[in-house]
Amino acid sequence: MIMQTNEDRAVAAALADTVEGLIQCVSRTGELLFVNQAWRDRLGYSNDDLRLIRNVDLVAPSQRARYILAYEKLFDGIDIGTISTQFVTLHGALIDIDGSLTRVLVSGNTVAALGIFTQRKAVVNTNAPYALPVGRRVALTNRQQAVLQLFATGHTTKQVAAELNIAVKTVHNHLTTIYRVLDAQSLVQATMIAAQLGIVELAAPMR
Repeated sequence: MIMQTNEDRAVAAALADTVEGLIQCVSRTGELLFVNQAWRDRLGYSNDDLRLIRNVDLVAPSQRARYILAYEKLFDGIDIGTISTQFVTLHGALIDIDGSLTRVLVSGNTVAALGIFTQRKAVVNTNAPYALPVGRRVALTNRQQAVLQLFATGHTTKQVAAELNIAVKTVHNHLTTIYRVLDAQSLVQATMIAAQLGIVELAAPMR
């Protein structure tokens, strides 16, 4: 049994509206049954857009295999705890999120997954992990700076590769080097550190 009727969607919406955060409800087949207004606004999609999109299509390609596995475990009755991944907005910007998946049960059967997410904040201050260690020297090549700048302005990996006329694998290689040079653990962290150094300019936040 899968919640596909308007009545079932209304139940999912009512359930999701009882909690705060970026909320989505997904069927066993990957259909988005409900996405709350906060999540729609952040992703940049309308309700009509989302009805044509599978849940996994909103996830960054590099994260999809792990994300699909988490949902498969959930529907098999295995608690997975928290989940960290990246979603992609309508305009291609990456969103780092943390959250949890909860089973929606009907007569004891898991018929849907309720995802409750929060966006990781990229707040820069002297005590934040995005702050550059004092005295650390940073030297990125022009190409590495170009790669990071494109990501900072919302480009996807494929778009960066096309823009610079390089292979996607080469983009990933540049990112690996950038993370090492900046002592960063994620694209968000690398971008924020580079912004502090004046290496890149951040795109205006989406509204």
